Amino acid sequence: MIDKEAVYDEKISPIVQQIIDICKVENIPFVMDFGLRDGDGENVYCLTAVYGQPGMMETPTFQRAIKVLTGDPEFFSVMVD
Repeated sequence: MIDKEAVYDEKISPIVQQIIDICKVENIPFVMDFGLRDGDGENVYCLTAVYGQPGMMETPTFQRAIKVLTGDPEFFSVMVD
């Protein structure tokens, strides 16, 4: 069994909050997904996304990415140049 929930709460969550605050001020969209627990029949994930706010760039792939990350069976692929 993998259980990283305490690590996330203690070390990662404060950094994520800083990223959220900066991205909201600077209008930077993002998606983050953390796998925290697996192996005991109860998988735990933390998905954080900020997009679609006034003044932010268009991010049409974010909605598809969130669907995939939350278990929607839609196929998703991204190519970055």
